[in-house]
Amino acid sequence: MLQRLIGFMLCIIATLFVAQGALASKEPIRLEIFSNSGPMIPNLKLSTAEQLWLAKKKTLVVAVYSPESPPLMLDSSSGRFCGMNAEYLSLLQRALGINVKIDRYDSEELALNAVKAGKADLVLTSLRTNFNAVAPFIASLPMVSAYPALVTTQKKCYATATYG
Repeated sequence: MLQRLIGFMLCIIATLFVAQGALASKEPIRLEIFSNSGPMIPNLKLSTAEQLWLAKKKTLVVAVYSPESPPLMLDSSSGRFCGMNAEYLSLLQRALGINVKIDRYDSEELALNAVKAGKADLVLTSLRTNFNAVAPFIASLPMVSAYPALVTTQKKCYATATYG
């Protein structure tokens, strides 16, 4: 009986070590783009050099990182990449006629290091007011601008503010 209990405890401990190693991995988790966007394909104007680069590249690898930042980025336990960024990348994939692969990293630092090492082509950052791009990186304009909103009822909208 004692041997069975010890064996059971060793199995539990081994499972915890394996699970912890999987969560703290420096290797990315490959996600599948899940999009609800319709058949509209935007017309993108690219230079000849950009067209040649994409033709040679064929697959664009995009690095994302935890934690998720809804509504921009969500990934489920099934390995699907959802949200506004997924919709944007799906449109980009169809407009450019290339494959887009998503690799999720545990941190922004690991995602940026993947670009430096040539394992990814670009990083989708989280929603924030600014990204200080330091060489060798450059940053695009934000895809989404988010502003805080005050929400109240129509009845309270016209009430006089009182202080103190």
